[in-house]
Amino acid sequence: MGGTSLGGPPTAGILRSRRTTVTIRDRVKAELDKVDDEYLDVVERMLTALERPSRREEAGETWSEFLASTYGSMADAPIERGPQGELEVRDELR
Repeated sequence: MGGTSLGGPPTAGILRSRRTTVTIRDRVKAELDKVDDEYLDVVERMLTALERPSRREEAGETWSEFLASTYGSMADAPIERGPQGELEVRDELR
């Protein structure tokens, strides 16, 4: 049994039990069915990014082109940094 079809390490099957792998696959498939059609192209690009570089290059897209084409794809749901709290006051170094 080799690596995953997305270019994962060959040891992935050894580190996870068959049952766990099937459970993860089922969860991913179930969540994929919930994705709105307007976001399917983003999901497809994410899957392409996980493929081995040679397969991505065969598709005619370089890593730089992928980044350029996905830039701004989260504009409607930006990632925000939450409050960081107060900085701890420490003893001065001598």
